[in-house]
Amino acid sequence: MVGRDAEDTADTRSLLALVDGLAADTGGPQVRVLLQGGGPLVERFAGLAPTTVVDDLAGRSVAGLVERGLGRVGLRAGALRVRARRLGLDGWGSGDAVYLHTVLCVQALRYLPTAGNAGIVCRVPESVHPLDQPLSEADLALLVDRVDRFLVTTAAGVAELTGPLRVATGRVVRVPEVVAPTTGAEASRVEASRLRSALGFGPDDVVVGSFGASAVDPPSPAASLAVALRRQGTTARLLFVAPEHASDGWVRHDVECAGLTDRVTVVDAGEPLPGYHLVCDVVAHAGWGADHPGAYLEAMARGVPAVCFEGHELAALVGDDEAGVVCPYLDLMAMAEGVAGLVDDADRRRVAGERAADTVAALHPTTVALDAVRLAVAEVSR
Repeated sequence: MVGRDAEDTADTRSLLALVDGLAADTGGPQVRVLLQGGGPLVERFAGLAPTTVVDDLAGRSVAGLVERGLGRVGLRAGALRVRARRLGLDGWGSGDAVYLHTVLCVQALRYLPTAGNAGIVCRVPESVHPLDQPLSEADLALLVDRVDRFLVTTAAGVAELTGPLRVATGRVVRVPEVVAPTTGAEASRVEASRLRSALGFGPDDVVVGSFGASAVDPPSPAASLAVALRRQGTTARLLFVAPEHASDGWVRHDVECAGLTDRVTVVDAGEPLPGYHLVCDVVAHAGWGADHPGAYLEAMARGVPAVCFEGHELAALVGDDEAGVVCPYLDLMAMAEGVAGLVDDADRRRVAGERAADTVAALHPTTVALDAVRLAVAEVSR
């Protein structure tokens, strides 16, 4: 099982939960873990299964220069074998099935002895949609060519794989996102307090969070929602986590031009994404795409109601306004009314939040994703 790093993020916690479940299955396969970076959770992985940490796959040592030299003179396969030995990856058997926890782990396919493996399974989380954004053409081609089964967490990911990338539908399986628990209630409270202070939110402020909501060209959904909320007369603060490709600054531009800097805080979506969901009292998705639903799921799992448009994947979780509010598509005034109703009514917010937590626990448990991984590995290993 290959993961990116051992930082305390939702993605890493979900991998940890999967490793734990597979390792506990005494009748199942032996589990090995490769992490493409270190972090505070390395020891927890190592306590569950043999774990190898690779901080830099490329390598800049003398040995790394020799390997690159071999590659330049046409001995790339030999260079990769040398590097695999140097990184301690040659102990992975060629008959093993390989599970990539994200498409960004594709580099591992160049180093692991997968020529005669039992099959390759790759999870496609929403945070890397569209697939061609963070990957080179060579890496994307390697994924499409070598992966036997894609486990995809969003409908958008399924459409992209089976559409533009022309992956056969039999190789693509829709699975629920894993919503793994945080490191602990007390740790979450401490981190929430730290983030609130860093973001300038007071202890009594009601914070509405929006994560990477769809298009970032003007007018941005965040600024438009903030304008609509101002008309509602609510004193809520809005936290907008802008997607990484929003570096052109249009979100901040719109917020400043609308005179909303006193109520809208814009932060960039770093990697790994900090636990911004911990500071939110309500989450609102003011777009259409599958932008960071993981952050919304994490918020809902800890009892935060959600507001979204009809047709969005979150709408099925919110239901008939039980776990938040579902609004007509693109009706920002209706969304603002829904958000304001939750902001101004603490009891309603609490009840909707409890329903949100129950819904996520029922539809996104680790066991469902674990069964999907087991089935996919069994199928590709036949």
